[in-house]
Amino acid sequence: MKCFFNPSFTDMVLFEKCKRSTERILANILLYIENKLKLRANKEKTSVSYIGKIKFLGYGIYTSKTCIKTRVHSKSIAKIKTRIKKINARSNALG
Repeated sequence: MKCFFNPSFTDMVLFEKCKRSTERILANILLYIENKLKLRANKEKTSVSYIGKIKFLGYGIYTSKTCIKTRVHSKSIAKIKTRIKKINARSNALG
């Protein structure tokens, strides 16, 4: 297996059917990143989890009966709504 990485590579999501194989692939990728590329991977942020619990770059990744879908994550929507309310508040000096 060959892997090519961009120097500005910071985030990655790996999809696999089996959790055990995902952990094995992740271990191999981390070894490659740390030994060959001489980069550090954040072990606290690196994890294997169920697809429904992933928030990646502001998007949620969900499964349907036929495929995998993405949409804006509910936490991201809540953040946007609070920012809009703050900007549009009557006591705001900008408006």
